[in-house]
Amino acid sequence: MPNPNISNHRIRQLLLLFLLPLLAPLSVAENISDQGILLLDIERELTPTLVLERLANPRGDEITGETGFPKHAGQYWFAMNVESDVQQRWAVRMANAHFREIELFLFHQGELVLHEESGYHASTEGLHTLSSDWLNELPIQAGKNYQMLIRVASPIVSSLNINLEKYESSLITSSARTSYLFFLVGISLSLALHNLFFGATVRDVSHILYAIHSLFGVVFVVSAYGLFNTVFGFYDYELYFYKPSSVGVQLFGTWFCYVFFQVPRLLKELDWAFKALMLYYVVLFITYPFTGRELFSIISAAPHPIFGTLMIASAWLAYRRGFKPAIFVFIGWIALIAGSTLPALVTIGLAPSFENILLAGLTCHVFEMYMLSLAISQKFRSIQLDNIAAKELEKSRSAFITYFSHEVKTPINGMLGLIKLLKQTSLNQQQNSYIEQMNRSGNKLLQQLNSVLLLESGRQQQLKTQSTSLLDILDSSVALVQGICEEKNIQLEYLIEPNVPTVIETDPDLLQQLINNLLNNAAKYTESGEINVLCSGQYLTRGEMNLCFSIKDTGIGIPYEDQDRIFHSFTKASNNRQGELMGTGMGLAIVKNIADRLGGRISFRSEPGKGSRFDFHLRVRIPEQNIQMDEHLTILVVDDVELNTEIIASLLRGAGHTVHTTVDPSEAVILAEEYHFDAVLLDIHMPLISGQELMPKLREIGINCPIIGISAGLTAELSEQLKAQGMELLMEKPFSLPVFYSLVQRHDVQPIGDASVQRYDIRFLDDIARYKNPEELQDFFSRYHDSCLELLAELEAFKASKNAKQLAASSHRLAGLCAALGLIDSAQQAKQLQLMSEKDALDWSTAEVTLKQLKQRLQNGLAWLTLQVNNKGIERQNSESPQANT
Repeated sequence: MPNPNISNHRIRQLLLLFLLPLLAPLSVAENISDQGILLLDIERELTPTLVLERLANPRGDEITGETGFPKHAGQYWFAMNVESDVQQRWAVRMANAHFREIELFLFHQGELVLHEESGYHASTEGLHTLSSDWLNELPIQAGKNYQMLIRVASPIVSSLNINLEKYESSLITSSARTSYLFFLVGISLSLALHNLFFGATVRDVSHILYAIHSLFGVVFVVSAYGLFNTVFGFYDYELYFYKPSSVGVQLFGTWFCYVFFQVPRLLKELDWAFKALMLYYVVLFITYPFTGRELFSIISAAPHPIFGTLMIASAWLAYRRGFKPAIFVFIGWIALIAGSTLPALVTIGLAPSFENILLAGLTCHVFEMYMLSLAISQKFRSIQLDNIAAKELEKSRSAFITYFSHEVKTPINGMLGLIKLLKQTSLNQQQNSYIEQMNRSGNKLLQQLNSVLLLESGRQQQLKTQSTSLLDILDSSVALVQGICEEKNIQLEYLIEPNVPTVIETDPDLLQQLINNLLNNAAKYTESGEINVLCSGQYLTRGEMNLCFSIKDTGIGIPYEDQDRIFHSFTKASNNRQGELMGTGMGLAIVKNIADRLGGRISFRSEPGKGSRFDFHLRVRIPEQNIQMDEHLTILVVDDVELNTEIIASLLRGAGHTVHTTVDPSEAVILAEEYHFDAVLLDIHMPLISGQELMPKLREIGINCPIIGISAGLTAELSEQLKAQGMELLMEKPFSLPVFYSLVQRHDVQPIGDASVQRYDIRFLDDIARYKNPEELQDFFSRYHDSCLELLAELEAFKASKNAKQLAASSHRLAGLCAALGLIDSAQQAKQLQLMSEKDALDWSTAEVTLKQLKQRLQNGLAWLTLQVNNKGIERQNSESPQANT
């Protein structure tokens, strides 16, 4: 059974196509008078033959040409192949004008001599008879001047009100041409409306292109048939059947089809023919001023069969190659041949001249326009469907990547977590070596997996900007290549300049991946020497900074011939010394991709045999609060995988927090009723009940603390869904303490100052500098400097001997010393180490990481303090110099 919607659709198409154009001529007839007057002044002896001759040639112009036409007759009549008899020519003109009524008045010296009228439809034969009856019986006398007034009327178009004194070119023209013009405009408007309502959705701007195409068709037909002449009211035969504007439109039409069908790529067989035809039109357009009328008419009409044949062939080939809309073009260009060839044959005298040929040509052109419009409509519709299919494919691929990421990364994270816990047990030297290799291999596997996933899905995912610990990122990246550098005896150092804050707003995963890839490349291609990592920054505003990460190595460098393509995907640089390909071709491509997504800029300088330097510039925001958590929290961890809960709990307990774990969501509700929790960690993907489903149940029993969703595959689409369901706080596995602290603080923000000055406090140094000269200031600082380094050495010794009590005592002393010097971040890190050491069960792996961070912060702080002491000494000397006192 046919679809009624389809039937209605076709009916509306036909109504729009055929009814609207018919309204155009009718509206013209209503608004324009259908009366026309022809006035002839006859100044010599009147005979019927003379009257008819004057009607055909009112200005008495010289008769030229085989057809017997006046020299300045309108081009419309010139195309007629008529006999030379004057009466026949006049009758044919009147017949072609479709005059319904003819009324004749004959005056002599203002007096009416004769009045005759005919009410029947004029035809060639009828007008011939009428002219004989009227003119042979005219009561005229030789030597007298008469005035003859002829009134004509047309039922559907305006006729012409002609004043012989102002008439410049022709006696009479067919107002039917004006009707054709409005008919074509109506057709084109109907095509535009058709394509607007049936060819595309309202949201699709392609309907504008359909309207432009339809109007282009009007210009083509109007230009081809000289209808501009009627519009502008002049009828010089020099503006003839083909003219430069028509040739220009044909040139544009050829180029349009050349591009539309992608001829150079899809239709190579016709490429030469299209180019030759376009060249022909260009030559024709240029040579028009130097070409005679007859020659120009012939050579401009000749290419139409060639042009149409090429279009038919191209459309058929495109259809055979799978481009279905080409069938409309195939039919349309057949109509073009008919519509263009018939008038052309009339022009060059190979076909008789009658109105039906011209009307058939116009109809063919209108049909060709409609077919081309349908083809373009179908093509844009197919493009629209292809875009929808592509979006569905991207959505499916994103879902697969999410599933693959979660299912593969979860066991890898579990394996790495077990390795961390295993390192805390009593192991011999060989076992420790095996554990280190396992840890390194697992991290490498996770890194490669992340690289593949990032390369595949990075362009679809949105940024996850959050507060990020810059120290943690650099510590993790350096730790990842520390083993390789130790094996190769490479000196690895990194420095964060004092003015760089410890916490920034960025996507931590992307930034971590970028630095990891750059450091991996540096370690991989450096056999000896050093690798230096520098993080510098320049404040743009109070809350914005331009960061620069510079990674410099003394490796083999990049060959000059490869330097312009190293950021391309799967492109490997060749080692000229060994003649082999190196790397996987993904690392730097991912770096470039991440840099673009973060809104940063990556650049490099490299010299073969001496090394490379990569600089990554990134504009970041500085958060209002620092990532720190001095208070001890009670936390609930809910995950259906027991191994995951153990790993997260170990990290949280190592930081001094109380942790409750469960793998059963129903038990989580019971625990929430019994205990007061400061934060809850929920795994999003649990089989019995998901995290977003468990969260409302916890809220119902009065849990108002931060509830954080955690997942191994957190895509931008999933994040938006969870946030829409009320789960605002999200983090991705593996679990990170700094990110956790940031999310907890986001729940109850308490700003503690400007992040740019939280690391150091210069007030203590300013007070000391007022009372001490430069030498005393240097001596004072040196004693504090040495004391800090001694305490740091003690901490490393107590950590090596696993003496928690002494570790806590030394951390306490170092925290007080750093606070006195204004090294705020170092004091906080030492305080955190003290609190960890005072616990009954100290997690030594966590203590080792904390001590390493403390060492880095203390070194940066002492470097900053040295610079400030030197500046104070210089300022003091300048203020006490004679020049300063003058």
